[in-house]
This record gives sequence, C-alpha cells and structure tokens, in this order.
Amino acid sequence: MAKKTKKDPPPDPKETKLKKKAAKTLTSEKDESTPPKPQRGLAIGDNFGWTGKLPATLLYEHCSKQKWNKVNFDMRKTSKGFIGIVDLSWVNPKTKEVIHLKWSPETDLLSPRETTNEARHFAATYAMFRLNYVKNLKMVLPTIFRDYWADMEAKRQQVLKKDKIAHDRFYNANPFQVYLDDAAKRSLYEKEKKTRENTEAKIRKPTASIGISLGQSGAGKPNTTHQSAPGVRKPKSKVSLKQYPIGKKAWENAPFVDFPTDIRAKIESSIKHHINWVEDSAIDGPTNSFTETWISQLTDLGFRDSHAKEAVSHTHTFIDALEWLIFHVPEDDLPLFFAKRDEDSSLSLKISTDLQTEYLVQRLALSGFDKDEILEVFEENNRDEHKTSIALTHRTISYEVHPFEATGDEFEMWLMELEGIESIGSNKFEFADDLRRVVTVLLNAAGIAQGMLLVKFFYAEGYPNILPGVQILVNDASFKLANYIKLSVIRQLLEHIVENNLIGECMLYTMIEWLENNVAKVIENPGPLLNTSQDKSSVSSHSQASRKVRSSRLVTKSHVSLRNDIESMLREYHTRQGLALVKASISQRQKLPAWRKRDELVNIISSNKVTLVTGETGSGKSTQIVQYILDHMCELKNFQGSIVCTQPRRISTIGLAERISDERVMKVGSETGYIIRGENKTLKHTRLLFVTTGVLLRMLQSYLSSGNTTDAGIFENLEYIFIDEVHERSVDSDFLLIILKKILGKLPKLKIVLMSATINTDVFMNYFDTPVNHLHIEGRTFPIEDYYLDTILEDLDFSLQTYDDQIIKPKADSNFFKSGNINYDLIAQLCVFIDDKLALERNSGSILIFLPGIMEISRCVKKIEQQYSSSGKSCWCLPLHSALSLKEQTKVFRSAPRNTRKVVVSTNIAETSITIPDCVVVIDSGRSKSMFFDAKSNTSRLVENWCSRAEMSQRRGRSGRIQNGNCYHLYSRETESCALAQPIPEIRRTRLENLYLVVKSMGISKVSEFLNSGLDPPEEQSINKARSMLFELGALMGHAENETISHLGKYLSFIPTDLQSGKLLILGCIFRCVEMCLTIAAVCSGGSPFSNNFDIKDDVRKAKSKFGKNQGDLMASALAYHEWESLPQPKKKRFITENFLSYLTLQDIQSARAQYLLTLKEIGFLPFPYRSTEESKLNQNSRNFTLIRAIITGSFTPQLARVQLPDPKFAQTLVGAVEIDADAKLTKFWIRNEKYIDQCNNEEKVSEMPATRAFIHPSSLIFSDSGAGASLPNVEDMTLEDGSLDMQKVREQYNMTPSSKYQSNAMHKSPFVVYTSSNETSKLYLRDITPTTTVGALLFGGEILFDVSTALSSGRRCPGIVLDKWMPVRTWCKNGVLLKRLRVLLDQVIENRLSNPEHETTQAADEEILDIVTKALTVEARRR
Repeated sequence: MAKKTKKDPPPDPKETKLKKKAAKTLTSEKDESTPPKPQRGLAIGDNFGWTGKLPATLLYEHCSKQKWNKVNFDMRKTSKGFIGIVDLSWVNPKTKEVIHLKWSPETDLLSPRETTNEARHFAATYAMFRLNYVKNLKMVLPTIFRDYWADMEAKRQQVLKKDKIAHDRFYNANPFQVYLDDAAKRSLYEKEKKTRENTEAKIRKPTASIGISLGQSGAGKPNTTHQSAPGVRKPKSKVSLKQYPIGKKAWENAPFVDFPTDIRAKIESSIKHHINWVEDSAIDGPTNSFTETWISQLTDLGFRDSHAKEAVSHTHTFIDALEWLIFHVPEDDLPLFFAKRDEDSSLSLKISTDLQTEYLVQRLALSGFDKDEILEVFEENNRDEHKTSIALTHRTISYEVHPFEATGDEFEMWLMELEGIESIGSNKFEFADDLRRVVTVLLNAAGIAQGMLLVKFFYAEGYPNILPGVQILVNDASFKLANYIKLSVIRQLLEHIVENNLIGECMLYTMIEWLENNVAKVIENPGPLLNTSQDKSSVSSHSQASRKVRSSRLVTKSHVSLRNDIESMLREYHTRQGLALVKASISQRQKLPAWRKRDELVNIISSNKVTLVTGETGSGKSTQIVQYILDHMCELKNFQGSIVCTQPRRISTIGLAERISDERVMKVGSETGYIIRGENKTLKHTRLLFVTTGVLLRMLQSYLSSGNTTDAGIFENLEYIFIDEVHERSVDSDFLLIILKKILGKLPKLKIVLMSATINTDVFMNYFDTPVNHLHIEGRTFPIEDYYLDTILEDLDFSLQTYDDQIIKPKADSNFFKSGNINYDLIAQLCVFIDDKLALERNSGSILIFLPGIMEISRCVKKIEQQYSSSGKSCWCLPLHSALSLKEQTKVFRSAPRNTRKVVVSTNIAETSITIPDCVVVIDSGRSKSMFFDAKSNTSRLVENWCSRAEMSQRRGRSGRIQNGNCYHLYSRETESCALAQPIPEIRRTRLENLYLVVKSMGISKVSEFLNSGLDPPEEQSINKARSMLFELGALMGHAENETISHLGKYLSFIPTDLQSGKLLILGCIFRCVEMCLTIAAVCSGGSPFSNNFDIKDDVRKAKSKFGKNQGDLMASALAYHEWESLPQPKKKRFITENFLSYLTLQDIQSARAQYLLTLKEIGFLPFPYRSTEESKLNQNSRNFTLIRAIITGSFTPQLARVQLPDPKFAQTLVGAVEIDADAKLTKFWIRNEKYIDQCNNEEKVSEMPATRAFIHPSSLIFSDSGAGASLPNVEDMTLEDGSLDMQKVREQYNMTPSSKYQSNAMHKSPFVVYTSSNETSKLYLRDITPTTTVGALLFGGEILFDVSTALSSGRRCPGIVLDKWMPVRTWCKNGVLLKRLRVLLDQVIENRLSNPEHETTQAADEEILDIVTKALTVEARRR
C-alpha cells in the first residue's frame, strides 16, 4: 500500500489565478506538434498517471470483503469503442445456486472507450458507485473517474426524487438480496397467475346448454347454441357499447354485495306487479333498422333470437332491452356472460335437520319446478313424493281431475302399455321403483343427440282417466336444459293431450311420440318470457293512475270578482279619492318627476304590448307608474283586471307594497298586497300585487306545467306585469323574460312593462317579437354631491401604519386602493367626519355604507362602533344583508334614538328599490361579491370585484331620495371609468341545475334551445354540466336525446332551494324522517354548529364523537342540535359551552329549519297542522340511521368516495387469529376524476384515470375513534421474551371481539363515504363525511351501468356493475337491474305520496316498496 505523502501548503488564490491565466496564454502560443505536459490522474498508460489504487482493485477488495466470488470483466465492442461489463457472482448458501449479476455503464453518461483498460476501470467505477455511493470514494480515484462519479451522483439524485423505491432497489449495497426478493415476487406472481387461470378454467367450463341441429338425425354429438362461450364472440352489430376503463386492481378492491333470497324475491315481485317496463314518458319507439341492429347485438351477447325480439318489442332503447332480458330470462338460461357465478353469492351456512326432505326437493327440482312450490305441494300431499310429482305436473296447466268410474284394472293397462312400447323396441325404458309405478324412458328426439333426454312417467291412480306425472330430465351431467324450458315442454305436451281429448285412452306412447317430434322445436323456441294475457290492473293502478298534482298553496286565493263586488269597489274608490289624506298624498306625489309624464305613461303602456321605462333613481318610477295604471283601470271601471309587479328582493317587495298602501291610505294586503316566500299578504280583492321574481316564476311554472288553461288562476285576469330593476340581470329575471316572450301571444290581455334606472336600452328594444316603446323620465327630486377618494383622503388627512411601523399618507392612485383593498379605519373616520358635518347642518339623517360581504360588514360595524366610542359620540350601527331575518332587515326603516346617528352597513341588497327614509349620505366601497361557476373545473367560487358603473349609479341614488344627498366614493374617478358599464348577467356565471329543472318541468323538451333564446344565452358547457348533474341526482331520466323529467325532478323544481337540500327534504317526507332531514338540510345551509377553533380541535372532536354515534359528521351536527333544542332555556347556555357549540350557528339552523318547514307546508308536501315532534307518523324512521345515511347519499350524489382499506392485520389468541382494526390514517379514499367523467359524457377518447386520490379533513369524525384514529402501536412493545404477544397489552390497545363482518362500528370501514364539500390546498380534502353502505350507494347513487364491451373483448365473464361510470361493484348483474327498477318504483312512490298522500289504493303498494328499500339497505358488503 502506497505511503501517504505530506500535503503542500495551499497556494495563494491570487497567485493561482495568475498562473492559470499565464498557462492559458503560453499554451496557445506553443507549437501544436509539441506534446503537452502530463497531468496527474489523467489517462496516461495503464495506471492513468495514478499511484494509488485503481477502480478495478477497489472493486476486487469490496467483493472479497462481502464474501462474493471473484469479479470478472467482459467486453463488448461497438463501432465507437469498448463497453466494460462487470460480472458479480455469489453462491446462495441455501440452494447452492450461483447467482450472476452483469452490469454495464449507461451510455447516456459514458460513451464507449478507446481501450479495454479504460472500459474495464470505468465499469468498475460504475459498479462501485451502485454498491457504495454513500461513501466518498471518488477522492481516492483518478481525476478522470472522479468526474464520472459526480455525473452518476447527479443522476442518482434525480432518480431519488422521482421514485425512492426504484432508487433503493437500483443503488443497493446488497444487490443479491434485491435479486432474491425480485425472484420471490415473480414466483408468487406466477403462482397466483396459475391459480387464477385454473380458477377461470373451472369457471369457463360450464354445463353446456342442449343445442338443436334440425334437419339432422338424432345421432351425433350434441351442439351448443346460444350459450357456447358468448364472451369470445365480438359484437357484430352497429350498436356502440360504451367502454369504461376500470382497472383490474379496482375490481379486486371493489366491494361485493348480494341480496338474500327473500329480499330479491320481494323486489322481483314488486317489479312484476307495480311497474311497466317501458315508462309512460317514453316517446316514439325505435325504427326498424335500430330494432334489427339491437336484436343482432343481443343474440351476439348470447340471448335467444326469439327472446331478443320479444325484449325489443317491449322496450324503446337497447339498454332497456338488455335489462329486460336479464330480468325475465330465468337464471339457468342466461348467457354464460350474465350467469350468476359462485362468487356472486353471499356465503351462508345451512344446517339441515331433515336430510331426506332436502334430497327429495333436490330430486324434484331437476324436473324444473321451483323449490318453494315443491315444498308447498309436498306438504299438501302428506309428504308423499309420488303424489307430489303428479300434483306438480297437473299444476303446469291448472288441470283438475273430473269424476270417472274406476274399473279396477287401470294399473294392468299401465303395465300392458309399457310392454307394448318395449316390444316395438324404439325406446329403452326401466322402472325406477320396485312397484313399477315410475318409469324412465329414453327419448330419440329429432335434432338432439340420441340418449340426451329422458322422460319420467309417474303412475296416477285412475290412469288413463287421470294424467300421469311427467318429468323431463337430462341424461348427460355435462349438459343442461333450463328449467323453464322443461316446464314449457311439459305444459305444451299436456295441452296437446287435453285438446285432442286423449284422456281416458292409453297415452304414454302418444306422449313419447309427441316429445320426440316436438321437444327440439320447444327448446329452440320455448315461447314468450312474458305472459301478455296476465292481468295488468295492478300495474296500471299503481303507475298509471291519473292524478292531478295538488296546486301550490302559494297562490290559492280567487281573484274573480262578482258584479256586486265591482260596484262596491267603484263606490269605495270614489269615496276614498275625496278623503283629505288621499288628497294630501296626491299633492306630495305630484312633486315627483314621474307625475309630469303621467298621461303619456298611461297612454303608451295601455296601448302597447311591451313598454320600456327608464328614469333616474328617485324619479318615482317604482312607486308611481303602477299607481297610474291602477287608477286608469279604476276610471275605466275595470275592477277585474290585476297588476303584478316583480322585485328582485323580499325587503324591496314588502317596502314598496307598504309605501304604496300608505300613499293610497289603505292597509297593506287589501288593494295592494305582496307575496314573498313564506308570506302571502293578499285578499280576495287585491289588484296590485308585488312579488319577488322567483314567486312569479313559480306561478308561471304551475300555470304552464298544468296544461289546463281553464284553471288559469291569477293569469285569467292579469293585464299588466311590471318587471322592476330589470338591469340586474339575475337568472330569475332573464328566465322570466324568456317565458314572457314565449307566452305573450297566449295571453291577449297581457301587457309587459320593463323598468330600470340604468339600462342598455338597445338590448331590450330588439329582444321581443313585438315593437318595444321606450319612455324616459328626466330629472330627480333632490340633487346629489359626489366626493371621490382623493378628496376624502385630503379632508381626513388620512394616514396609516405599515407592517414595519412606518406612518404613511396613501394616495388615491396607490396600488392599495386600485386593487380594491378596504381600509376599515378610513371608513370609521369618514363616518365620524360626516357625522360632525351633518351635526353642524342640524341634519339627523342616516349614513348608508355599501360593502361586498357579510364578513366585511361585521368588521366594519365593530370598527365604526369603536371609533364613535373613542370620539365620545353615539351611533346605532345596523347590518343589512340577505342572511338576516326579515324582522332584522326591517330595522333599517326605523328612526334612530335621539342624539344618535344611524349607520346602515349593507351589501348590494340596498342597491335597488329600497328607500331608507332618512338616508342622506352614501359611502360606496365600489366592491361586490358575485358567484362564478367554472364549467371546466366544475366548481363555483365567490369572487370579489369592482361593481359596474350601473351598480355604482344605483348606490349613489340611494342618498337623494327624500332630501339633498351626498355620495362618498372610496375609489377614484379613473377606477370608475374603467369599470364595466353593466354587470355580467347571472345566467352566464352561475350553475344552471335549478333553472334547467324548472324549464323542464314546464314541459319544454329542448331546454338548450329555450335558454339560447334569452338576452344573453349561457355557455353550452354549463348547460351540459347541469344536465349531467340532474341525471346523476335522478331528476332526469332516459338519455340525452330523449330526456324526461322524473317525478323527483318535478317536485324538486317546486322547492326554492339548492337541489341537494331539496332532495333531502323530499326523501325525508317519503321515508317518514322529516325532522332529521329538516335539520340536516339546515346544517348544510348554515354550517356545522361545532366550533372551528383550531386550538381546541381535539376537544371539539371528542364532543362531535359523543353525538355522532359513528353515523358521520352531518348526523353529529343534527343530533347535537336536536339535543340542544330539546333542553329547557336555562340549560342551553351550559350545553353550548360544554360541547363547544356556536350559539349563532344554532340560531341559523333553527331559522333555516323553520323556513324549510314552511316551504314544505306551502307546496303541500306536509299538512299545515304538522308539528315538529319525532313521535308523529311522519317521523317514525327518524332513528333509522342507516336509512337516513342512504338519503344523504342520494342527496349529495355524485360526491361519493370509495374506501380502500389497508391489508388486514391479525393477532394470535388462544381461540385463533383475530383481526385487528386497521389505522384509519392508512385507509385510502378515491373520488371520481371530473376530467374522466367529462370525456365519457362528451364521448371523447378516454385518456384520464377514472378515480383520483382524496384525503379526509382532520376535523372529520373518522379520526375521532381511538381505535380507528390512533396510529398502530409498535408490535415489539407488546412482545414477550419468548416471541409471543402479551395479550393483556393487546387487549388494552385493540378490540379483540372476533368478527367476520366487513363493516364494523368504525366509520372508515364503510365501503363508501359521502362528502358535502371539498377544498384543495396541498391535498384535496373532503369535509362533512357520512359513511354509507354499498346498497345505499347503488340505490340512491348515480347511474348503474354494465361494462359489457370491455368484458366481452377480454373473454371474461361479467365481473359486476359500474356505478356513475367509475366505481366498480362486484355483484350479479341481475342485482343491478333490480336496483335500477327499484329506483323507478321509488320515483313512482314520490309521485303517489306527494301528489295525493291520502290515496288509499296506492297506500299499501307504496308501503310495500318502502319496506323493501328499508330492508335492502341492511344488506352488508364484504371483502373479496
């Protein structure tokens, strides 16, 4: 070993730099022929100018230390040079096998070398790096190899970042162990593959169905027709079956579910008795070309041609025809692809106490009879097998024995006939019993292999006057004949005997002859699956009973006036006009600018179908024009006609109705009234009706959807519709304009008046099909003085403190104000400044502040109160926004206490139609929040932005209504000029599901075309998203080309709330758990009542867990609310504190519940006398948490996540291995990939994966369980010295109760969970989790599909069904059909219950279906 030389002292850096520069200069001046001076460590000679150890030597020494074999080097010569190959070898001490590993450097880092010596050492360097990269060996290598080492290190770092597992396998100090591990994995995979192939081989080896070869002799091999491996045949027809790329791993991890026999039988019975397969809503049937194509496709799938034709004749779509066949074709005749597999059945253990009876039933079942029927007849015949066989035969044709005179030699005739058959020699037979009463005859049927079929005859006492018992049996166990075909053969045989009056004569030979000539024909065409002659009265009585949907109680008061009433109203009108109060009111009204154009307004509006009226804020258009028209109608003695005026908000609707009633010196609700959601203030003679835009839409919806023009209600005498504030362009107002445009011709008396202060007149002038007359009202009552941000900052001498404690005076054009930031100190100081100014003027008027949202309002109110308090002044600060109750909102109209300034802080709710009587100053932040829906990402966001100039003008106008006003703009003139002229129409920036549903409920088939006729049509992508969402919720049925609204969708359109809450409320009414569903809907609206304080999150989680009872986050919130609400008032405060609840949120939930309850009563879903008690009939299932969780599942579909549990772990006990509850944090959750769904819906090429990973938010109850939420303890801590487990410690950590069920009490062990919302930060987190069952997801979830084409192309059998295009569920495909049809039944129950809840004829049927649903939800899934 070379001695270490003493290192020279480090050179001076400046000197080194100069030397390098000089060397570079000298080198360039040297003659090219002069050889360069050798450098230490470069490739000179065999040793590379290196005195230390070379790479190959280091590798030799390393292999020796590891006790590996001597390393060998091979060379591969290429056109560019040599590449070295390292051959490492090691003897496995267990198997004595020599394992070789051959490595060669990657050519991307190292090109082939010129000499073999270089190549050998570079290969050694490569091997040493892979084995010992952790050591800094490059310092002992020549320079040429150091650079290569550095390059390999850089590449290794890249591999580590990309895939740590691959990195650790490649760069490993023990490569032979890696080789052994890989070999073990390969061996295990091959073993599993072989086992799987053997299993599939067994599955694919069915008992073939007996086939027919007509025209051939009976001899020969039997063929198999429609069930001979249909999976290997590719579909030949033109029907395009959608493919859903569900991976093999997803199918392996998919939950399995199967129905018990009794539940499946009940579902099938209900479907047969209460449903027509083709829905009434279906339109034209398929054309002949489609019919032939579908038949071809169905026969390719393995169905009989006759069955395929029958299915197509009963259905309108290919999928319906396929499902019809799966439902109606008996199980033993289904094509192999759709047949039930052994793994499709739930595991069961049956202990029989009567084996003899069991074997007897099995023998008789071979003849094709149902086991339940066999047992019934067996008991009727005193458990006599012989008599049972005969009775079963007679049942096939409802045969009754007629009286006859016995001769006593009947049995002799039986034997003689059999001897005659034997003498003929055509058929072999043998007796099956010693008494010779049962005989088995071998049939030589045409077209069927000889000896394939047997017929067994049972002697009946009184033969031949009584039909014998007959059974058809298959003589070859490798073939089968469907039971219903056997029974069809027997039925047709007996009908032939009866129709030809052969009873009373020896008939065995005739029977044998008929069977041999006709059995092949029956097998080929066994007859229709559906008995069309059956009585369908039960079906029609349930699904086709014509009912009239009860009219909404929203508007039920008659507006038809009698002649005597009209005369009375005329006298009253003239009397009132002479009152002094009325004259004084008129004199005040005459001061408004609108009065000057009164006659012109009346003439133009009354003589034109559509009129557009514009005018500045304060001109009197909202309050006066409707009165001018009303007075004009009174002067014409027209007291039958009525006027409707719409307002965008409830507060303005009430405010205008009250103000006009005051001006006309009448009580509100008499001549002038209003209708808002939850309140109807009208009388029989109300003629001027103020309504919110949404209420008028509900009236129109009811009118148009009923199709009964004779029962027009309010529209019969409606003459004028005023649409105020039409510039706001809400979804409701745009929708209303579309409808009015469509129905204008159907209501000849109707005239439409559009009103607004700021509007683009060109948009409306060209919209209607009739000419639109425009009239503008100039001027306003009181002037308004404007102050912009630069003036405000100067007047206040405003300064603020920065983050680094500097005091600055911001400018109006600073980035802080330009970007829309709101400074609450500025607003508070401005309020005090204005207060001082008003006080000097002795003005007691109020201040109105406009802010974008509720949070900003709360902060601003606190800051203003603090500023007033520090200034020694008094203020009455009132918030105003839509979340407040109507009572709270109306406080803004009251006067402030003496010496107190009223300050109203509002969102844009006060922007239009509201007059705060004493408002003299407006402070406008210029900001507003609007909801924007992104159809691509399928998300809605609340975006804050600058208002449009039209909105700014409306806000400004609030200050000059009753006296001179001032407007303080918290933005510059430049910012105002850059703002949009008009706001973006709401229909182009929000979700359209509710709108789509209302349009559909009006009987409009082409929704997209209808919406595109509006002022600003929505994006087609948003319409498609809405349609997809409604299909997923079950509000639409059919397919995109022929969509129809379901009963659920029709009633959802009546509820003025989001679809999820609406579905919750409807299903709560149907399943009689109203209280719980009301609360859950309110929680979804108001939020969780539990505190979201991060500092006490563990305490909150414990409190949640106490209420949750493993039912999920929503249920925990609902149960906590119910317990709080049931307490007496003194105990409520302590309850809130102990359980970390929010009093304000509980109040919000209580308010929302009351509103929802009132809505359900108004639209007739609940009786008005209903009271909120869980003891009532409508709440009998309020404690059925499984059912309620299923309802939540249906309401929040498609927000469903699949749960993938970790591999189970077991602990050894005295009674065997017991499964230990897995850690919830190791459980994976998968939700659908929206990009994949879009590709499927748009019929694009699918490139995305069906599912994407998601994570549960830590606040969820899933992590609250000690057993499920805590990490798994270290097993070593529970291990004794002898290696066994310390069971005492194990019991302390785990629940050791043995269990074979898939679902435990732990929430995370449910196969699926539902979430109400999600948010994405570093990960995608799901919130408000509710566990649900597989049946709950299938019955209430998204679309159920059969992945036919994928499985056919692979030659496999149907693995199960696909939920919502992405979620696989392993089950028999017939179960999927049953669930889909059960959904249709449930939709019919919704119609029955909500349209006519007291209908007695459907009550029992509905209860039967609901009972089946409730029982089906108890079926549990299991692992594979």
